[in-house]
Amino acid sequence: MELPKSAREVITSQLFTVSVIVLTSIAFGIIFLVLVNVLQQEGKVTINEDEEETVETERPESQSPARTQYAFMLTETPANPTVTQVQQEGNKCQPVAFDPRATQITAKSQKFAIPEKYYEVLSGNDIFTFTKNGFEVEGSAKPTVISPLSADVYSFFCENGEISYVIEINRLNTRGVFLSRAVLLTQVVAYEFIDNSTLYVVQLVQNGQLWEKQAQIISLPGLQRKNIPVSLACVGGSAMILNNELVLANKQTEGRPPEPGKYPTSLCFVTKEGTVRAMATTSLSWDGEDQKTPVFQLFSTPAQPGAIAIYDTFFTGQNAGCHLYVQSLSNGLEQRQFSLDKIALGSTQKHCPRIQFDASTLSFTSEALKYRVESYNQVLRQLQWSEWHSAGIIK
Repeated sequence: MELPKSAREVITSQLFTVSVIVLTSIAFGIIFLVLVNVLQQEGKVTINEDEEETVETERPESQSPARTQYAFMLTETPANPTVTQVQQEGNKCQPVAFDPRATQITAKSQKFAIPEKYYEVLSGNDIFTFTKNGFEVEGSAKPTVISPLSADVYSFFCENGEISYVIEINRLNTRGVFLSRAVLLTQVVAYEFIDNSTLYVVQLVQNGQLWEKQAQIISLPGLQRKNIPVSLACVGGSAMILNNELVLANKQTEGRPPEPGKYPTSLCFVTKEGTVRAMATTSLSWDGEDQKTPVFQLFSTPAQPGAIAIYDTFFTGQNAGCHLYVQSLSNGLEQRQFSLDKIALGSTQKHCPRIQFDASTLSFTSEALKYRVESYNQVLRQLQWSEWHSAGIIK
């Protein structure tokens, strides 16, 4: 039976479409073979003839960003570096002249807020706010210094999140009663008590109409001072203690960072005597609204002399996480990397949580790393440590 005309037209149309598709596929196949032959002759395409044909693009051998992140070597500094004083304005977060024994201070308190106790100072038309020896509870961060001295730290706050300090060191008698003032340090930009007899301080000092930055190591109780060159790129940022030595870290802000929040960072290792032993440059994470607070942690590795451990965030898209690096201070190729899953740690997407490591066996040959995480207990309203966990090695 002959098909209706409409049916014949539909079938004819479909056959024509199939023919076009077949011919197009054959044409593309011929073009593909020609291109492969040309690229193979130029060395840009490799075909494995022993197995199923696959096309692989050759890539130059290079280390991954995670591998090269902290590959650095220390460089020595001149024996007698010149002290360069930087001229700038005074710190606007505190009064120009503040004396806790002479300035009129008003005590304030508030419920359900941190800090619950703070103080106000009226200077002209400006009101300055500060806390004493602790951001949350007064006295919780009071420095312990060598007898017969006693130290108090007054922390002033700015609306932009900056903090400046006033440090008062007094002499006490044998009964612990105030005897006399040893020193009052105002306009302090940064400080760190290396131990109970050594203070690192960065201070703005007025010289005529100008303010000059001074970085010093102060030895207690005799108050001997040793200048640290403020021309060093590492001065004015973060300070931490490592192997009874001062480590200064400061970010370099020229241009955009290669990764979010991670800046080229200058490191300086300073002895208790104020001598800059060595310097290095690497890339580290800085957190906070104005990118002044470091996220990274540095600590020593007793099992690996001549190396330090760096705990830091690592941002590379989906591979973002919390990492620990063991890095040689003399050979950039000697390093070991451990990875801690950021989601499992309960950290935010912005930075990694504070972690305590067991570095007693941490070395270039370590196969595992013991650590525990700090978290806030909502019921007990206090910080506490988790159980010890183990992280495996990456490379």
